[in-house]
Amino acid sequence: MNTARTLLVATAVVLVGATAVNAQGYGPGYGYGYGPRHIDEVDARQARQSQRIEQGYRDGSLTPREAAGLAEQQRQIAEYERRAKADGRLDPYERANLRNMQDNAGRSIAHERTDFEGRNAAFDRPWWRRWW
Repeated sequence: MNTARTLLVATAVVLVGATAVNAQGYGPGYGYGYGPRHIDEVDARQARQSQRIEQGYRDGSLTPREAAGLAEQQRQIAEYERRAKADGRLDPYERANLRNMQDNAGRSIAHERTDFEGRNAAFDRPWWRRWW
């Protein structure tokens, strides 16, 4: 009975130690764009862009068609991200492509939210564009 308990405790200690080593992020290229920090940054930016699209749809600055197009753009970025992270890391080329795609998406969101095609378009236009 005592031997079984000792074996159980030893196994638990080994598992906890292995988990702690994995959480450290050691491995080839850690700190140079391959580690979990960069993957988390990509995911956080993707979430912020999705929130901007939802907010624009709710406040009327995006039409349903614009919101659908921007959501499709986000879906394409997520698909590329899924394929890039299939090996568990992002190499610098993949990270640069994701940044470029997200930069383009951010510009698209900003443009669509400020192009005065939303629900209150007649009232949101600047004074110099109201009559033509």
